[in-house]
Amino acid sequence: MTTWLRFLLFTPVLFMFVLAPARAQREDDVLRPVPFRFHLGPMLGFGYNSSHGSFKTLCDCEYDGGYGVGPVLGGFIDYPLTRSLSAYVLVQGQSLNADYDRTERRFEYVQQLGDFAAVDFEQEVALTLFTAGIGAFVKWETPVPNLYLAVGPDFSLVVVDGIEETERIITPGFAYTNSGGGETVFVDGALDDYYDGTAWRLAIAGKIGYIIPIAERLQLAAEITAALPMTPVVAEHNSWRIMPYQFSVLARFAL
Repeated sequence: MTTWLRFLLFTPVLFMFVLAPARAQREDDVLRPVPFRFHLGPMLGFGYNSSHGSFKTLCDCEYDGGYGVGPVLGGFIDYPLTRSLSAYVLVQGQSLNADYDRTERRFEYVQQLGDFAAVDFEQEVALTLFTAGIGAFVKWETPVPNLYLAVGPDFSLVVVDGIEETERIITPGFAYTNSGGGETVFVDGALDDYYDGTAWRLAIAGKIGYIIPIAERLQLAAEITAALPMTPVVAEHNSWRIMPYQFSVLARFAL
């Protein structure tokens, strides 16, 4: 297990034990009508990934405006600091996959014709990006019952990445000379094979959630997250960033 993975796995546990004495002191206060409890549990959801900015591939083809969907899963600790504020720490893995497409017309030498002709092409890029990270948020319980807001930084490491670019001929009757087919792959590999990849990511995330009581020590929460990326997908294309919008369901166990 690498040092980074140990950090991601054990930081929430350390956070809980460091704050445990303060919790015990607060619960001994008999004048407090409702003792503060911290909550922890799993979370599961999915995200819509909106790509911003642009990037180029080896063929000097420029792409922008991509999007994708993918899962998000992890766990959290919600530790009260005051009656309405709490420290909210999440450890999660998330998919930031995105797909891109464009069309292009080029004048190519067509062997069958013995001359140049206008040929239409369709190009597609599939970006694979999965990160594991930790977010530290300040959570505010609003005056509206069970409704809360949270904001804070989200730091993550890239665990899996890849990029594939495919081009196909869409003008009928033409094929690539080498393969004889109508499709070819230009790029297929890890981001580091073609770019100066960014191994870590930083975002500022905002959350809105609603808590549904189920039992004395069990709640469910529906949560929507939007994360503003502060780092690009690759270093040489600084405007190329993935902004995820996520919907998650959390099981909140009170301790």
